[in-house]
Amino acid sequence: MGTNCIQNGDIDLARQCASCANYFKSFIEDIFQQSRPLSLEVDKNIELFMADEHTLVRFFQKHIPCTCLDGKYKEVKSVKKLGFCSNPQCKIPDRMAERSAMLYCQRCRQANYCSRECQEDHWRAGHKETCEEMRNERKAYKSSQKS
Repeated sequence: MGTNCIQNGDIDLARQCASCANYFKSFIEDIFQQSRPLSLEVDKNIELFMADEHTLVRFFQKHIPCTCLDGKYKEVKSVKKLGFCSNPQCKIPDRMAERSAMLYCQRCRQANYCSRECQEDHWRAGHKETCEEMRNERKAYKSSQKS
């Protein structure tokens, strides 16, 4: 359905499909302990829900074994990929920034930021507490993958 939405120009519905597909994929993998815990996927789902066309096309290309989006990818590959700033108080529109310029939390590696200022503000506003929890979840996941 998501690929049809992209091909028909319904980007908003394609975003919803991508976000839901990623959530359910993570949910099912989490049940069978084959992926990262769901709590580590929140920002990814938000990012997909607000994604640019380049990110959407790449998401569906990776998850659907067909060549139906190859032509569309050629059209959108020059579109800058956008990422979601994890700071709820971010001042940029829709909290979306060019992904290549974003910073990420060095401790938990889950939170992304459009600027150093947003990163520091979010740290003081409470990321400090959740960061340790996410870091521990990531470590537990990695150790479970080794065994």
